[in-house]
Amino acid sequence: MNAHSYSLRPVTDGDSAAVWQVANDPAVRQWAFHSDPIAWEDHQQWMARQLVAAHPFFVVEDEQGAVAGYVRFAPDDDGVYTVSIGLGETLRGRGLGAAILRQACALFFATTQRPAILAWVKCTNIASMIAFLKAGFIPDQVQSVDGVKSVGLCCRNMVAQGA
Repeated sequence: MNAHSYSLRPVTDGDSAAVWQVANDPAVRQWAFHSDPIAWEDHQQWMARQLVAAHPFFVVEDEQGAVAGYVRFAPDDDGVYTVSIGLGETLRGRGLGAAILRQACALFFATTQRPAILAWVKCTNIASMIAFLKAGFIPDQVQSVDGVKSVGLCCRNMVAQGA
């Protein structure tokens, strides 16, 4: 298995079950801010809303072409986008997180022209913290997110800023 084989593509409605499986992986749930398992019915409704909203949302395929992860971007009420990533077992522990984040963020910036992306990572999630830092995110703030001490990281769109 090549340590760096993966591809990113926009999510489709046919990806719902695979995204749900990755999102419900115990290792992914462990680091989620809402760590309870996701019911299939709830996921189906959520996925339908994501597809209608048309915010950047990508699946990560492994070298076999199977959906093994996702990267999604969601705006808050002020229009500030936050990135979330979930990687299944076939992609974890291979040093791919930073490269996947860099590629997804480049696609996000190319299609939205937004000035920045935020990410929230639990302070105890060292692997994700390292991946975001390697992907070019800068620690911006520390605060409680849903009662959990977390670091807010920011990635700026240098093209949109004229750099």
